[in-house]
Amino acid sequence: GRQRDDNGNWFGCNNLIPVRHYVLGDHYVRRNPLLAVPSLSRDIAPNGATQVFPISNVLSHWSDYVPPGPGQPHRFTAAAGVGVYRDTVLGDSFYGNTFTCDSVLNAVHRRTLTPNGVTFISDRPPEESNREFLASSDPWFRPTTATTGPDGALYITDMYRLVIEHPEWIDDQHEQEIFVRAGHDRGRIYRIRPDGGDLRDAPRWSKLSSTGLVETFRSPNGRVRDTAQRLLVQRADPASIQPLRQMALSSDNFLARLHALCTLDGIGKIDREILSSALQDDHPTVCRHAIRIAERTSSENRQEMLSLLIPLAKHADAQVRLQLACSLGYWTDQQATETLAKLAAGGESYLRSAALSSVSEQTLPDFYSAVVALGPTANSLRPAVIEMVSRAGGDLADQILGRFVDQIKAESISAYELNELNRMLSARGDSLASIADKTRAKIGSIADREFSRLAEQRTADLDDPVRITATIRLLSNVSGDRFSKRRDALLAHFSSVDQIKTAEVSELASIPGVGQSAAEAVKLYFSSEASA
Repeated sequence: GRQRDDNGNWFGCNNLIPVRHYVLGDHYVRRNPLLAVPSLSRDIAPNGATQVFPISNVLSHWSDYVPPGPGQPHRFTAAAGVGVYRDTVLGDSFYGNTFTCDSVLNAVHRRTLTPNGVTFISDRPPEESNREFLASSDPWFRPTTATTGPDGALYITDMYRLVIEHPEWIDDQHEQEIFVRAGHDRGRIYRIRPDGGDLRDAPRWSKLSSTGLVETFRSPNGRVRDTAQRLLVQRADPASIQPLRQMALSSDNFLARLHALCTLDGIGKIDREILSSALQDDHPTVCRHAIRIAERTSSENRQEMLSLLIPLAKHADAQVRLQLACSLGYWTDQQATETLAKLAAGGESYLRSAALSSVSEQTLPDFYSAVVALGPTANSLRPAVIEMVSRAGGDLADQILGRFVDQIKAESISAYELNELNRMLSARGDSLASIADKTRAKIGSIADREFSRLAEQRTADLDDPVRITATIRLLSNVSGDRFSKRRDALLAHFSSVDQIKTAEVSELASIPGVGQSAAEAVKLYFSSEASA
């Protein structure tokens, strides 16, 4: 399962990984079927800092398992039930820590979280560098879940079983010799509290009015605030609206403002004043969730909301920018598309993926134009856009090809632009017959000019192998233009491309209309292709 922190970040784990951060929501990346998306989560526990230190004689019934000795470090084998501590009763240093259970190693492992761009770095607390937060010498101790209670204590569920493995992983003979459900009637829940410290009084929910529920948003306990929000949304009591508005607009507690904002959203009572205030909130968490809520702004207010969203592209907080990159996909305005291009070009991989997930087939041409307009600073982004173009194909690919060709100057085209033109032509996969006459003519002019530069032995160009390779690749991509006579002459003489590949330069140069320079370029092209 997953748990979240007070700021709305979601965390989980798997058998071998004690904590991972779910950076991107899958409902965002599903919007763009043209995008090849990297992993939506990130394992945030660095290698070398994920050992577990059990103190029990580890009891495992998996046939191939070699358990560690008592006190010997080991790796996670059954990490589960990660929880984020959302209170300060245990001490300020415990706030926001994660707790991961390992039911095989009979231990609960604690980690700190440090913000790192759009995600986090997780590490062991220094005082637990070679021991666990909780470890038992009883091999039947099987912790499975850690969570914060409404009283501020940390609660640990313990299955308490002899056998924790699925029978599939136990030798069949051994399985017949043991009672695999031993302990099924002995499960327990541990409450961990400070020694001699006080716990919070848990609210009596049935006794609280809607106004009383709103007041609990001031609680430092995350479970209490979440429960109050759930009950308010379920009740949808009109009497709660005014106190929620007042708290969202003027509370000095950012968590109270956050829950009031999200509750108003949950009961469908968000308005322009509340959302505008939240988008300009001093705390990045409130601002970030306001951006998310703004996705559902009614049509008559969308332009006003967009004018508040665009400046947030320069927000100092990386997670605010990440949410903006996800949410701008719900606007198709050119201003939104240009902002997405800037976010994608200037951000790390998750921010780039978020921005690209916001691009649709409708906005892809404008997005590509915006990327091109950013110049060399966005060059690393352009191949990802071309990939989307290749998946789209058809009229959309032709439209973007036309935009690209329109903005380049044939007489001063760069090697980079030649390569991009080649990538677009390869992405189309078809002949040029279906594209606009103007675009086809300009591509032919570019190809003819570039090949002529080589044929005329312009030494400056011959010293640039990248440009030579791009020029010859362009020759293979384009058909039906003036310079195709050279290609047709080569094919007529050699019968096949394979024979051209193996021919000597002198033989290539002897073909009428080819010449020494062009022959060397052809040979260089096929040599570079073979070594790629």
